[in-house]
Amino acid sequence: MNKFEYNKLVKFIAKKISSYIFKLYQFGLFNSILNFIAIFRALYFYFIKNNSNNLNNLTLSKAIELKRANWYHDFNIFGIKTIQIPFDSYKKAQICKDKLILPMLKNAIKELKNNNKNKPTKKITSCELFCADGYYSQHFIKMKGDYAYGLDICEESGEGEIRSNNIDHANLIASLLGTSNNCTFLKEDIFNLKGNYSLIICSGGLYHIQDPIGLIMLSINALEIEGYLIIHTITLKERFKKDLNFIAPCPGQAWGCRFTHSWLIDQLLKIDEISIVSIKNEKLTYNSNVLNSGVTAILIKKIFKNK
Repeated sequence: MNKFEYNKLVKFIAKKISSYIFKLYQFGLFNSILNFIAIFRALYFYFIKNNSNNLNNLTLSKAIELKRANWYHDFNIFGIKTIQIPFDSYKKAQICKDKLILPMLKNAIKELKNNNKNKPTKKITSCELFCADGYYSQHFIKMKGDYAYGLDICEESGEGEIRSNNIDHANLIASLLGTSNNCTFLKEDIFNLKGNYSLIICSGGLYHIQDPIGLIMLSINALEIEGYLIIHTITLKERFKKDLNFIAPCPGQAWGCRFTHSWLIDQLLKIDEISIVSIKNEKLTYNSNVLNSGVTAILIKKIFKNK
């Protein structure tokens, strides 16, 4: 930390402390003490990762929201400590997804930039389906993508957590990272996908719906020629029952579906408009449920116009 950054931090914290001391003196409200503690803790987590340029964007309400244990992702990699929904599977799932998705995302953006070398005004755009708090959209922007969109219906999931604040979280993170001018997050059904994108990210959502191939075809239709689709989904490592590769709804639920890795690949091989660039298929060692025993990640390139 240089002297300028240190003085900036001291002045900012002093200003916040003075403001809350005055409120305590004026109103004598206990909630003011709690709010002060919340914002001080948020400032601490925010500053230690050297994101001092955006300190002025951290309002009281934003600071308090950062400290609530209702975040889908931990944004620590961006210098913002968020507290995930208190189930260990969220943390483990994020680690697993990052390992598979981020290299594919990096590769896709690299190829898109190479294709655009002779098109200086061409923008690289993305759409993140089931975007939650926009975690992979922020990675896209960090990797020098031009503009990111995110869609999430933001309703109660089958697991019982309320995620109605996903889009608010996505916008909050964008504000703190200074990327609000490079992204738009909408509370919208992913089957209302419209537009024409360089890249579409479909992470962790196919097994939440009953028509995964329908959504894949919709995504391909919304891609530019030579655009990329990244799919990440729970898959069955083995058939749920003999000769059963696909089942909907998911057994024991009134929603979603489950399918094997081989079934998904077989369906993709029937689509003429695409080329499969890379495939990753792993066992989820932290999940003993046979219905959630595997994970598949696929990077797909659109090679010509849909029929």
